[in-house]
Amino acid sequence: MKGRQWASWLLAGMVVLGNAPSAAAATVSQSPPAPSAIESTTVPASGPIVLTRDAARKELLSLLAVRQASRAEQQAYDDWRNAVARAEQLDTEKYTFENPWTGKTETVVYNDETQMRLRMQKLLLPDQLKLAADTASARTTLTILSLENTMDQLLLGLHAAQEDVAAKRRERVLAEEALARAKASLAAGRITQSDLDDAALSVRKAQAAQNASVRALENLIRSYNRFAGAPLDRKLTVSLEPSGILPLLSADDYVLQALQ
Repeated sequence: MKGRQWASWLLAGMVVLGNAPSAAAATVSQSPPAPSAIESTTVPASGPIVLTRDAARKELLSLLAVRQASRAEQQAYDDWRNAVARAEQLDTEKYTFENPWTGKTETVVYNDETQMRLRMQKLLLPDQLKLAADTASARTTLTILSLENTMDQLLLGLHAAQEDVAAKRRERVLAEEALARAKASLAAGRITQSDLDDAALSVRKAQAAQNASVRALENLIRSYNRFAGAPLDRKLTVSLEPSGILPLLSADDYVLQALQ
């Protein structure tokens, strides 16, 4: 009698831990939906490259934080599927086996405490693991959305910086053209030397403003490359569609939206 009770506890423990023969050989149920695959891309090591939002998002999906969250989600999903498969084949009342010494089929009836534990595994454990899988899936989604928010801010900043460089370059060209006209006017006696000096000063100011704008753009490019895990000196140009997710607005409109 003691031997049977000991066997009952041993077999119950094996079933609970998932080591019983019937549980180990169980076929995983295909009913729960599998996690969606994440399409990532290898970050180019050199440039220059034209960076669209779709390309940036693929780079984002290859980040370590996203890969770790995705692996945790897949592991939680696999644990849930395996628990469902074990629960389908789990007998919470008895265990039938063939006695190797007598060759007869014998049945071990679990005691009340063991049956209660097995019912918890059959009914409660799959629901607990389903909750863990749903939580892991939500964590992956939240991680991606949070990184996308940072990515969008960087892309908008890069686009604005590119436009600022172009504007400052145009201002320098106009200042140089004004200086050339001032030199011709001074030679014709229509302006004074002071007017020419003012035009030359405007050129130097425009050149300094352009240099500062270029340095700001380079800093933003390094910030994005650090975010994307690419070499800091990688050259890139941002191209955003006017009708896409990120509308091309003026700087004042961007500030207004941020405040809202």
